Amino acid sequence: MILQVSKKDTVELVNMSEQDYQAIRNYFIQKLNDSPKKREAIADTLIYAIQRCPSENISDLWHHVIYRTYISVDNGGNQFQSWVRASGDALEMFIAQAYNPALSEMGIRLVPLLKNKAQAMDRMGLSVVVSKSKLDVLIEKQGERKGLLNGYGILGGLHVKASLAERISDDVPASRIMMQAGYTSILWTLDVKSNPPRDFTNRGEFGVPEKPTHKRDLIEERGDFNVCFSYNSRTVPSPKTTKSGRRIHTVNMLESPDAFIQYCAEL
Repeated sequence: MILQVSKKDTVELVNMSEQDYQAIRNYFIQKLNDSPKKREAIADTLIYAIQRCPSENISDLWHHVIYRTYISVDNGGNQFQSWVRASGDALEMFIAQAYNPALSEMGIRLVPLLKNKAQAMDRMGLSVVVSKSKLDVLIEKQGERKGLLNGYGILGGLHVKASLAERISDDVPASRIMMQAGYTSILWTLDVKSNPPRDFTNRGEFGVPEKPTHKRDLIEERGDFNVCFSYNSRTVPSPKTTKSGRRIHTVNMLESPDAFIQYCAEL
């Protein structure tokens, strides 16, 4: 379908019909009206949108459908600031909701930290050297010894970014300390980036291996994270061999298991 994003501009959502768009929008607005917490409505709607349009670019579902619907709904306040407050937690909750059913079969679970970041760093033994705000989702496994609590220990964690413009470089020191301590440090992103009014296409920020951006270099050149998973289908994945040995993977959740699940299974 062709979606109007400004008075003069449109974007094409190739794998979505007008009926799909209206169904997702209606579902989301109803959830926003019913849910006491907006983050829950956002997370639930992203799950619904992916189920309804499994071939659509997940990053576009977030950026062009869910975000634009959210800021268009008048609740008497500043919708953009409301989105900033709610969407980060929502994305962390979505990851757990989407992946825990499959990961649980391996004894693994993802735990959104939300308000429990300080406790997570204490369990990892890193609270003195890592800011409590620099990790978003824990990867836990039954019987793992590090940070053992209620039968689950810690394998590592996810640094979650809808957009790489969200000061990704601030997460690098924490990621390096985690890796040095033997934990897995994953950059998980929707790689959202468009350039209105010149271009509303959501192209992301990694560039291409032949002409990398600084953000691609953080992975392929410097190895500041163990791995990166992007859910923008326009993200160009890394070649099999990189200078650091670390790679960007473009995830297609239609694959079963997808690249993220396969990676977690090998931890």
